[in-house]
Formats: sequence, C-alpha cells, structure tokens
Amino acid sequence: MSELGELRTGIAAELDAALRPLGARAYPNLPDRLNPPLALVQPGSPYLEPATGSGFARGSWSIRHELILLLPPTAANAVQASSLDVLVEAAMHVAVNHGLQSVGQPYPLEVAGVTYTACRLQLLTTNNT
Repeated sequence: MSELGELRTGIAAELDAALRPLGARAYPNLPDRLNPPLALVQPGSPYLEPATGSGFARGSWSIRHELILLLPPTAANAVQASSLDVLVEAAMHVAVNHGLQSVGQPYPLEVAGVTYTACRLQLLTTNNT
C-alpha cells in the first residue's frame, strides 16, 4: 500500500474506533453499500501540494483529506441535527490529531437518488521525507 493509502486507512481506523460506540462506521473509501451513519475519509482538494516555503522536490508536502459524515435519510430533522452534533464532536477528537482545519455546515448530499444529511471536516497534514 502507498504512503497516502496508509495515511487515509489509518485516519479511518482511528475514526472508526471513535464512532463505533455511537453506532457509526468509518471507511477509507466509498463502501459498496452505504449504511449510515458513517464517515468517509477521502482525498481533499488540492490533494497534495508543496508545504509552505518548500517544493515537492525538497520532500515536504501537505496532504488534504475530507471527512464526510453521513446520516440516514429517514430521521426527523431535530433527530438528525442532534445525531450529527454527536458525530461531529467524536470526529473532531480524532481529526485534531490530523490537522483539523474546519468543520462545514450540514448539507444535503444525494447519492444514487437518496438524499442524506452530510457534514465535511477538512484536514491538512504535512509529510516530511
């Protein structure tokens, strides 16, 4: 596995351990079947860039990831808001160790004709090789 894949998988494993007691799972890629509540760890944008004052050739680069929290579409709005707050807080405790940059507002995310409530957390880490 690549360093990038190992980093993403490691973040997902830490997140999974934090979310399982809440009845949620975390994945390093989009699973074949969505069964929220869940968290996805995916590349952010830009995914890779030279670290500040450096270049790729110097071996220092920044890696962006997004954590996408996804809730089931069937719960009432008040229940979803409360559930999302709990998931965000649990995810933040993991994400601060991986360069948490921001937590976005909840938004509707449509996947295969189903609309879920989602929230994005942005991470930025630096790798020095």
